[in-house]
Amino acid sequence: MQCKDSTSQNEDESVSSKNRIDWESIIANENSSSGDESLAEIHPNVMGVSRNEEDSDDMDEVPLIKLQKRKTQEKKEKKGYFPEENRKRARSRSSSESKEKDIYTPLEKQYIELRKKYKDSILAIEVGYKFRFFGDDAKTVSKALGIGCYYEHNFLNASVPSYRIDFHLERLINAGLKVAVARQTETAVFKSTGNSRNTLFERDVVGVYTKGTFINESTSWYDQRSNGSIQDSQYIFCVVDNPISKKAPFGKVQIGFLCTQLSSGTFIYDQFEDDILRTNLQTRLSHFQPCEILFSNELSSESVSLLNHYITSEQVIGRKICIQNVNQHTAKASLQNVCDFFSSKFYDYEQVIVDLHLEKIKSLPTLSIVCLEMTISYLTEFSLENILTMSDFYQPFSHFSSMILSKQTMDGLEVFSNQTDQSSIGSLFWVLDHTYTRFGQRLLQQWIKAPLLSANEINNRLDAVEELSTGFNENTQILRKLLHRLPDLEKGLARIYYQKCSPSELLYILKGFYRASIAFSSNPNNSFQSSLLNSLVKQLPTILYPVDQFLASFTHAKAAENNKLEMFQNVDDFDSVGDSSSEDSQSILKVREHKMGILMVETELNIHLQEIRDYLNYQELNYTTWGNMNFCIELSRGCKNIPEDWIRVSATRSLIRYHTPKVQAFILELAQHKEALAVSCEEIYISFLKKISGYYNELRRVAVALASLDCLLSFACVSSQTGYVRPQLTIHDFYVEDSRHPMIELLTDEPYVPNDIYLSAKGIQTLLITGPNMGGKTSIVKQLALTSLMAQCGCFVPAKSARLPLLDSILVRLGSTDNIFLNMSTFMVEMHETNEILNKATDKSLIIFDELGRGTSTVDGEAISYAVLYHLNYYIRPYLLFVTHYPGLGVLEKQFSHRLRSYHMGYVRLEGRDQNAQNISFLYKLVPGIASRSYGLNVARMAGIPISIIHRAEEISEEHERDQWLLRKNRTLLKLKRFIQSYKFSQSDLEELFSCLSTIETNEFIE
Repeated sequence: MQCKDSTSQNEDESVSSKNRIDWESIIANENSSSGDESLAEIHPNVMGVSRNEEDSDDMDEVPLIKLQKRKTQEKKEKKGYFPEENRKRARSRSSSESKEKDIYTPLEKQYIELRKKYKDSILAIEVGYKFRFFGDDAKTVSKALGIGCYYEHNFLNASVPSYRIDFHLERLINAGLKVAVARQTETAVFKSTGNSRNTLFERDVVGVYTKGTFINESTSWYDQRSNGSIQDSQYIFCVVDNPISKKAPFGKVQIGFLCTQLSSGTFIYDQFEDDILRTNLQTRLSHFQPCEILFSNELSSESVSLLNHYITSEQVIGRKICIQNVNQHTAKASLQNVCDFFSSKFYDYEQVIVDLHLEKIKSLPTLSIVCLEMTISYLTEFSLENILTMSDFYQPFSHFSSMILSKQTMDGLEVFSNQTDQSSIGSLFWVLDHTYTRFGQRLLQQWIKAPLLSANEINNRLDAVEELSTGFNENTQILRKLLHRLPDLEKGLARIYYQKCSPSELLYILKGFYRASIAFSSNPNNSFQSSLLNSLVKQLPTILYPVDQFLASFTHAKAAENNKLEMFQNVDDFDSVGDSSSEDSQSILKVREHKMGILMVETELNIHLQEIRDYLNYQELNYTTWGNMNFCIELSRGCKNIPEDWIRVSATRSLIRYHTPKVQAFILELAQHKEALAVSCEEIYISFLKKISGYYNELRRVAVALASLDCLLSFACVSSQTGYVRPQLTIHDFYVEDSRHPMIELLTDEPYVPNDIYLSAKGIQTLLITGPNMGGKTSIVKQLALTSLMAQCGCFVPAKSARLPLLDSILVRLGSTDNIFLNMSTFMVEMHETNEILNKATDKSLIIFDELGRGTSTVDGEAISYAVLYHLNYYIRPYLLFVTHYPGLGVLEKQFSHRLRSYHMGYVRLEGRDQNAQNISFLYKLVPGIASRSYGLNVARMAGIPISIIHRAEEISEEHERDQWLLRKNRTLLKLKRFIQSYKFSQSDLEELFSCLSTIETNEFIE
């Protein structure tokens, strides 16, 4: 008998009665099993469905059948088909006890149980091929993602496809939400063989994520990156404070913090005193721009107000900050908890190593240790606390070799964002960022925030930048080629440490480290003339051996496909990598066992196929695949003598597909082996990641070295431009020839007017700058501060030549704003910031005041400006640029003739129809002398104010100036009269003298 299969592609017929779906029983079970469970959950083997999706969109018949069944039931109820006892039973379900028992579906009950455990999180529950959200979570997610939200049973529902969960998860946490992801902990294969085949799939939360704890993949950044773009911060900022003493000024406290960045393994701590305005805390927040803030209920009200103000101001520019309340213990209890934590993590190490780690941790400030204990407690929820054991990477914020830029300085100088739309375009970082890598870009931000204070370190950087920026250098080209398209090694290394790295990403990261290790392997010691470059390059080959060994232990092609089953084809190679534990050996034995089991089942299937061929006398017969059903036997409809125990899978008009009982048993056994093999391979893969994590310190140092090289190349790119010069560090002189503003000259098409600026610690240290509005006063003082900042970062500066002293701080008071959270007016904030500058200033500081006293009356503002200018010149004597609209301050030039000079921004008065009109042309040149007018009406004309208003304002201005001149004249005449009377002139002589003086015209005394 020969039964050849047909090639017809006609539609499948209905399955046989043995395998036909019992729709009636499914619908009848709707109330008991909620109707939310998928067909695969209720009948996992029906039609070969192995997925677990609820209400699958691919099975359109199910909702229609359910709907039709409900309508039929409703019609029967109306016609009285149900007996009276059934009606009573139906009415009894509305009682409170029945509602409590039956109102929720099994899936909804599962959601309620999970909600009790994770009250503060958005729950994303895996249901088949979707992740579903319920209740208020669905409403929140619907708004955040812009997806639909609908009622189903007792809760609002929203859902996203499972294969897009990482994308949507990142969007949710960027919106400041905390998300708990619950996945199915059972597989369809094992569930189908157990006693719970018709019950709900078990689910549990496998991960909780926030913006600071979510570490996404590091391989897809390159196409999205642009120079000067600020990366979103992932710092977790934990802060505590403590009153100094009862005698301390009101609101003054001791503050401690620990700032953690999990994606790069960075930990920064500090403890400092702060005033009621929390100025120093503002500076720290501006440096880190944390995405999460941890604090306790014991934090002072002033600190809480500052945090609220910071969070609100960040929300204005689109940054969402998540706040978390964490329990705070005493300093003694916190230290004990931290010691217990480190001891538990290093239990299998020698006591000497444990003591070494504890010694480093105990050296931290007291309040920072309290913050560390709070951070450990918080990260334990996410299973990310182990990274805190890396005591080698704890760094103090106030490092002795770097300058700390205050928030006012960074905002005023537009270091990272412009003052127009708060974007990075037009900032100093936008000018300096030409990095190739993400981790290099992050380090560049740190370099700019913390300029160097050591002349040797600055010169070392300048030497390296000069070598990289001048002429053609083969090693420079090798370095550029190495960094080009290099993945984010810091973040990738962190993902390896947390075992969140996929095989393809692991391959990409290890190849990146391998490229770095062999780039200068031929001659790493003398690749460059710069000692700094050579010291950085020398670190790269140190990881060559372990990285090469790791790369050789798995199949790259399978890793690129994220195929963990075949990634370690030769498990013996894996067994030889590092120190294999007994658990590794057991996993390897299981892999061998299940691979052998799969091979045996496939052999049995082939033997059984030959048996079928012999039985049907059809030697060309082979297994076929239909949909997700494997090992099908396709026979034409004319084929007879089919055994009765063969299971009909599907049929068309010309052929029928079967499974024999043996084939079904083999399929189940094969699926079980594959499931178990997947689990064992996952265990081996996690163990492999742990072995790589054993080299975390070495790999991290190489990543930092590559980031430093990237920053130096970025500086070299800027320094190689025309008009940039290497600054010379001096002791006293401060001279910049043809100084330019680094940002403005890139933003405007017109050539920037350069200026010469000279200051000296032994000569003129203060410039009192006046001049018309819009004349360029603020720009010229900013460009000098930016020039000093760039020089101490190790970059060339925009000038013809530059001799700069080594500054210990750059202090800036620019702009005006209030602080409604602390009930402070604009002038109050101005005075607090002025007080901070006066307290921090030294004779090696560069200080910039722009229009001090603008927040109050002219008389009080001028008095404050006079007193501050006098105090700085008499007591502190810093390098000072004082911009003002008070020409009366020029009298101090006589008192400090050896230290202070008056300058103004040059202008030309234009003659028009109205001789008194304030119409001028700006020259943007710094020239000696005092400008007696600010020419504000000229700015009003430029702004488009109606001419009638401007003319009226000019009349009022002239009247006011005339009144002021008459007042001064009368006072002068009175003094002159008293002086003359003391010499006993005759009355007629006095009258004639005063008559002559009174005839002097007013305009002769005005300018």
